[in-house]
Amino acid sequence: MKSASTNPRLAILLPHFPDPADVWMQSEMEMLMRLGWELNLFALSYDTRQLGELPPELRALAAGVGERTRPSPRLAGLDPATDPDQRLYADPTQVRKRVMNLYRGQPLKMLEMRSFSERATALAREMRAKRVGHLHVQYATRPALAAWIIHQLTGIPYSIRVHGPELSLVDELTAEAIQGAAFLAAATQAARENVARVFGPAVAERTAVVHYGLNVNAYAPRVGILRAEPPFEVICARSLTAGNGLELLVDACAELLKEGLPLHLQILGEGRQRKELKRQIDGLKISAAVELPGELNADERARRLAAADCYIDPLPQLLGQREALPLALFEALACSLPVVATNLPGRGELIRHFETGVLIPPGDRSTLASGIRDVYDSPAKATRLARSGRELIAREFDPLVNARLLANLILRKG
Repeated sequence: MKSASTNPRLAILLPHFPDPADVWMQSEMEMLMRLGWELNLFALSYDTRQLGELPPELRALAAGVGERTRPSPRLAGLDPATDPDQRLYADPTQVRKRVMNLYRGQPLKMLEMRSFSERATALAREMRAKRVGHLHVQYATRPALAAWIIHQLTGIPYSIRVHGPELSLVDELTAEAIQGAAFLAAATQAARENVARVFGPAVAERTAVVHYGLNVNAYAPRVGILRAEPPFEVICARSLTAGNGLELLVDACAELLKEGLPLHLQILGEGRQRKELKRQIDGLKISAAVELPGELNADERARRLAAADCYIDPLPQLLGQREALPLALFEALACSLPVVATNLPGRGELIRHFETGVLIPPGDRSTLASGIRDVYDSPAKATRLARSGRELIAREFDPLVNARLLANLILRKG
């Protein structure tokens, strides 16, 4: 790789900042800085209340991000900029009209897109002033559209981090933004295949698989096979929201308890479905065996994972911006915890069936129950799978290695 002094100045555009839950992007930025890249952080929305939860390096990087989400009339292009460094290559008014025309006949949506275009124009001027050489955005949705606007106004090349499910939300102009990117960085091979299906081989050729990564050394692996004494500790980390399959998981655990399996279930997370799940748990008379501890900090979550016997992810389908490989799956394997997960696109790259975990058909209570039962009945085999999973993360999902791959793509294609 070229030395840091010859790297283009890199801008990172996020949909929201800070988002303590977006550990992947935080890790990627930290690794890029470790490789010597100078980063400029931008966001479409901003919340100062969560700054304290970020690592020190990212708190320093966050300085000024809030101002970048509130464009002044001049920066938005309503008045021409006098600073030559902020002059744009195209007329912001014409670009804004094109974005708004996408929603002609929808007055509220047109107003929303006018505001969005002005925000993107303000970011374009600031990126010009900072002499940004490349823009990298997270998600092929609104951030991708903002990148397209910025590119139209400044000529700055851009790349997009694609997860796959969000492609179902893409409108006509965002599709053009995806096609105009210097390259796409797909989080999984399944995401790349989804790009090929939606946009064809030309865009797929400019799409590289760049996995996110996790430092396994930050997690202590569990020692020995599963505990001999009850309860059998099952754990799941999912927000308590509809569509996450948690009601199926509760039903599956109720079925196993009725059969005499001495399990205890923890669902780590918070959300609007809490009351509904609590009613379901109480109605099944299993409240003593199911715990909803809420949203936990990273250290407490890691402690509970390391103390569990089985991790299960019951997600029935990928929709919108849901990730095929959420952080909790990586954390569970990093703790050498046996994993049972629904077989969704992209999952097989991490949870390799009967090699690093167990994949089950999605959306069915009985398959969830049988997956948990398999781990309980075959502890030695389950432990072997979990150890293989930790080794796979260390070998193929190293965060520094994957950040270096992204950096090389920017240098070659950006």
